[in-house]
Amino acid sequence: MTRFGVRDMNDGAMVRFGHEPYAYDVRTVAAVGVPPDFSRHAHASWIVGLVERGRRRMSLPGGEFDVPGGGIYIIPPDTPHACVPLGPPPHAHRAVCLSGQTFRDLAGTADRDVSDDAPGGAAAWLRRFFELVDADAPAQARRTALAEALGALSGLAAATVQFGPPGPSGPSGPSGRAGSDPAAGGLRVEVERAASYLAGQARRNPSLDETARHAGLSPFHLHRLFVARFGLAPHAFVMRHRLRLALAALEAGHSVVQAATLAGFADQSHFSRQFRRAVGIPPGRFVRLQRQPNSRPGARSVPSA
Repeated sequence: MTRFGVRDMNDGAMVRFGHEPYAYDVRTVAAVGVPPDFSRHAHASWIVGLVERGRRRMSLPGGEFDVPGGGIYIIPPDTPHACVPLGPPPHAHRAVCLSGQTFRDLAGTADRDVSDDAPGGAAAWLRRFFELVDADAPAQARRTALAEALGALSGLAAATVQFGPPGPSGPSGPSGRAGSDPAAGGLRVEVERAASYLAGQARRNPSLDETARHAGLSPFHLHRLFVARFGLAPHAFVMRHRLRLALAALEAGHSVVQAATLAGFADQSHFSRQFRRAVGIPPGRFVRLQRQPNSRPGARSVPSA
């Protein structure tokens, strides 16, 4: 088996993570009734999602967009976003997470005649892919279905795209990415220096003042330019990297306490809250899932998927 999951008997929430057998960096996640993370976050990989029940409102750099049931959405790497379920419960969505190289490799094997039918063809193939995952179908059948879905999207994936009724920003869908603020252009080196420093020192959780001194900017100026460049405040950027460290530690077999310590969390309850907001389940449950027979390490959800 290449998937595992859990059902929370108290609130009916369920999250299932998995790896695809033909490419270790192709990860899947299925969620039903999971409380949404209202804060902005970003992934390190491409996210291609399918709304199965209800609707989802996606808040992206280009605006807010409502994705209907049966609709799909694409989120490029390092794109800050937030999502909120709409309509009566239960809400459910699926997503596949993969690197840019794997996205291109799979899309390149798609049947061009089929992939021209975007976005309707992409949604149909993505649904088919998840059906095959649920049935634990042979790897080649799953790979083919995913390749066809990605092939139908490959011409659109250069920008943030979603399919479904748009929100207030208009019908064309979001086209911007974080970092488009011209004011940040002249100080890009300083901002990038700050980001590298925060990523490398994330376990220590550097203060804004410390990071600003390292970058050679005032704290106020750094905060403004950092948000313009990355779409996340410095403290949110650090939290994302700390959760990546914790997830990597859990997947490597460390305990929850060890993972929290390795990621610089002194307060266990704080770590558990942040982890659940990002992944959808508590860290202890995540660990128990990994220990189940025939399970493999789960998809790194919000922080690093």
